[in-house]
Amino acid sequence: MNKRILLILIPVGVIIILGIWFFFFRTSAPTVPTTTSTTSPFGYGGPDVLPAGQPTKAPSSGLDASGRPVAKLFQISDTPISGAVGIIKNGSTIIRYTERATGHIIDVNPETMERVKISNKTLPKIYEAYYKKDGSGVIYRSLDNNDSIMNTSISLTAPKSTSTGEVLHTLNASMLRGDIGEIAVLPSGNLIYSTNNPGAIITSEFMGDKSTNIYTTPFTEWRISPSGLTEVYITTKAGSEALGYSYKLDIKTGFLTKVLGPLNSLLVLPNPNKPVVAYTYNKGASFVFESLNTSTKKTSVLTPPSLVEKCVWSNKLTDLLYCGVSNQISSTEPDSWYMGLSHFSDRIWAYNTNTTFTDVLAEPKKDLGVDIDVYNPTLTPDEDYLVFMNKTDLSLWALKLK
Repeated sequence: MNKRILLILIPVGVIIILGIWFFFFRTSAPTVPTTTSTTSPFGYGGPDVLPAGQPTKAPSSGLDASGRPVAKLFQISDTPISGAVGIIKNGSTIIRYTERATGHIIDVNPETMERVKISNKTLPKIYEAYYKKDGSGVIYRSLDNNDSIMNTSISLTAPKSTSTGEVLHTLNASMLRGDIGEIAVLPSGNLIYSTNNPGAIITSEFMGDKSTNIYTTPFTEWRISPSGLTEVYITTKAGSEALGYSYKLDIKTGFLTKVLGPLNSLLVLPNPNKPVVAYTYNKGASFVFESLNTSTKKTSVLTPPSLVEKCVWSNKLTDLLYCGVSNQISSTEPDSWYMGLSHFSDRIWAYNTNTTFTDVLAEPKKDLGVDIDVYNPTLTPDEDYLVFMNKTDLSLWALKLK
């Protein structure tokens, strides 16, 4: 045999043998496909992304001339934001959010639309903001001059009651060390994040102290989804041409359990109160939306399909899932959506994953003449409002639920 051919075949054979060993004997280790990346580490959205068509009438914000809500669906902020959270403050529901351009933090009462700035510390170009569930801290993600991601943990301390009516909070900031890929705030208020070079899943206190490596992995392209107090789901980043896998990771032991995969364009959203996970995947030329009870292994098909990144679980009615839903999901998703090449005009639905009953809660295009591409949905603590961003322009919206 030609020596050159032999030199080629030997390493190929070694790779095949290692591949067989990896798939059949390393059952606890994740298998990760090639995923689609964008030129921006945060993807695209905002003013550069325009609706597919113009509304048939002048868009409405759902507010009257004085700025008070006159519709169930209404706009909280017309300027781009980075993230938001619903909290209870002085007995009232408050929506706290970060302005994308300045990093300023605003509190809004959605009932009266009274607006209070609690931080005027200018931190420009905050691409993502992840709040603690009580609003007492926030993770800011931005880019430095070399286009490297900076992760800053900020604690917010409210002023003591004074006769001057001081509202500005004291900020204490700490830079998180390491090349951090994905980050999430756990229900406890601690952090969990993935690192690149080397690849690992790490937990720490909110300000970055007492970090612990709970899982070492050669792969770095993870999505992290908290699930209850002691578990998270780590899922390979979705791509329309890539097989995806999702694993349940025990935060205390580091034990990994495969839950889903291989499935094309896999996206998952675990229920924080039940052993149930909602997930979306691409099958042929269409998307499938399902829920899986990981204890009973029962699968339920949910219709119409939605991308689960447009969904949020209820904490009070634990079978209920709120989602932005479009009839325009194509086989190129979610890649095109991440990169800002596609835009959705969503309706807002509620799904009961136990009975599979569904209900339309709002139709922004029909009711207000506005295209809303639901992004980063969350619920206020009493679940009186569903709060979400419009990925088209990164404005902030709320839907009154009760």
